[in-house]
Amino acid sequence: MYRRTPVRVIFLTLLLFFAFSTLAVSLLFSAAQAAPSPKITISGPVLQGMLISGERHYLSVEPTQSDGLMILTLAYEPLNTDLQGLINFLVLDEDQLRRFVAGDLNVRTANIASGALLQFDPAGNKMRAAFRGSGHGAYTVIVYNDADIFATYTLEAIGGRLSDGINQTTLPAPAAPVPATPAPAPTETSEASSGGFHTVMTTTVTGELVAPITRHYLTIDPTIRDSRITLNMNYAPESDALDGFVNFVVLTEDGLQRLLRGENIFDLELATGAPVPFVGHANQLTAEFRASGNGPYTAVLYNGAAEPVTYTFSTRNAQIIDRYGQTNESKGAPATPATTATPAATATITSTTANFAPNRNVLLTGLLDQPYEHHYYGLFPNVRDTRVIVTLDYDPRGSDALRDNVNFWVLDEDGLRRVIAGARPEDVEIASGALIPFGVDENKLRGVFKASGRGEYTVIVYNNSEEAAVYSLRVRGGELEDLSKQATSLGTLP
Repeated sequence: MYRRTPVRVIFLTLLLFFAFSTLAVSLLFSAAQAAPSPKITISGPVLQGMLISGERHYLSVEPTQSDGLMILTLAYEPLNTDLQGLINFLVLDEDQLRRFVAGDLNVRTANIASGALLQFDPAGNKMRAAFRGSGHGAYTVIVYNDADIFATYTLEAIGGRLSDGINQTTLPAPAAPVPATPAPAPTETSEASSGGFHTVMTTTVTGELVAPITRHYLTIDPTIRDSRITLNMNYAPESDALDGFVNFVVLTEDGLQRLLRGENIFDLELATGAPVPFVGHANQLTAEFRASGNGPYTAVLYNGAAEPVTYTFSTRNAQIIDRYGQTNESKGAPATPATTATPAATATITSTTANFAPNRNVLLTGLLDQPYEHHYYGLFPNVRDTRVIVTLDYDPRGSDALRDNVNFWVLDEDGLRRVIAGARPEDVEIASGALIPFGVDENKLRGVFKASGRGEYTVIVYNNSEEAAVYSLRVRGGELEDLSKQATSLGTLP
């Protein structure tokens, strides 16, 4: 027999159905609203972020070149020296990151790199670390704020690319477009910096070393793998009180890190400036070293005296990089190179710059007006294993005092090292001037040698008398270089 379902039961069933339906829709809608926004990975050489007190940001950095060097620089605000060491970063490899996540690693004492204060930074709010990556694997950068205030930061990677996949940071705002204005062709590469200066890469820079900032730190980037690099520094004024107090040292990557940890710079030097041979001026310094691979080095220019000095610093076979506004070129200020007064020669020279590097030409002229004075020039063959001819002319040519006393020597790299170590140039030279008996160059002095490869040679022009002489030096098959500003002029005779 069919049994009728009570109306009350039907009503209660429908009521429960609608209640549960409403609850399910509400929960689904709430869950949809509560879902986090999708995470977008951003990457680039520079990332910016904000840290409250005690906060950490976890970023990734990947080398742009296999086994390449990476340099990380952190700049933070506000500018307050009391914050030094409280806002910083450290770098972990993959194994250290796994151990850190598992709670088995104290990253403050176990990391592959951590930021150290830039000693040459006037603001005192920049931390830097350099390390060499292994392969192309990514590393983890932990930026932390242990201060009791809010801070903003900018992290820059050179030789690497930073990434953030959890919405901690932002990319820097693009610079406002600048109207195009006519400008001369640049002689160096540069990139804008937020500190009111520019990163410059060139072969010659100028600057001033004054207290209390008495050191400039410049990156030396070899242009040829495993090349021999020469550094030259000329400072002014020339004073006995400055001898030994103004100079430069060269540091490896490891040496720079150890310096930033507080070790003595003179215990870490790879090379240091020494007076240029035969010049006779203590304010003209040179150093030479063999680069290992293409890795960068650091030249530290210092002034330990109370008197300020200006300087000119130049390189051969390498580029100078200034990223922190230490030099005039980085600041965009007019150059104030150190100069040493040199008497003008009586020969007339017409300058030319066509097809020649700065401080190089096939001809130069000079003045030897001091007893037993020597001038020292670089010589670079144009073609590998070529025949090079060096010709010297001097005036007054008819002087008995100058005859057999004005001439030149040519040295290879080994010969130059032996001369610097105390050998006589005439005992190690590979060519010297011999009198030309006839022809258009009659009575001039000529030396010929076969270059090996395209390595650098040295020409020493000397006057072993007490009478002044004006000379011209010409080379065929190569170029002469005058980094020490000994020549009166580089150019061609009228």
